[in-house]
Amino acid sequence: MRGNASDVLIENCVARDALGVYSGIDIYQWDGGRPHHITVTGCTAYNFSGFAGIASEQADHLLIEDNVAYNSELGIDVGSGDNNIIRNNTVYSCASGIALSSNEDSEIYDNVIYNIYDEALYNYYWSAHGEAHARNKWYRNLIYNAGFGIYESNKKGRAGGRPDQRPRVF
Repeated sequence: MRGNASDVLIENCVARDALGVYSGIDIYQWDGGRPHHITVTGCTAYNFSGFAGIASEQADHLLIEDNVAYNSELGIDVGSGDNNIIRNNTVYSCASGIALSSNEDSEIYDNVIYNIYDEALYNYYWSAHGEAHARNKWYRNLIYNAGFGIYESNKKGRAGGRPDQRPRVF
């Protein structure tokens, strides 16, 4: 999804096996347009060693629910957005689980996140687009076997598991 895409449903799809810095399902601002009101539900995304199974940047009113993401650098990555909901997803065997950067009024809940090398919930302010990181809510997430459970910061950073034990992502 690029640009002013809106009122889009991505449902019951499988995205897998990308090389380089690509993700499985991308929802991104493009050429001045900003995606909004996009739903991603019932999808499976795996084997994205360079980025995320499901990713967005400068997108608002996303609903990312009932998906499975695994064996990727990031399971789900939602950057620079407002009023996004990430719920009822399963993320496992990734370097980081769910990343939320420079979001406002977004909610992350009822997700299962496990076998994560670094942060299960990786949340930070990143000023590239000048957007705030405020009033987000995380609740009822089940996290186990992770380098860190929750990482929250006012700047981008990383400090998870030991470098000699970093998983090899295919």
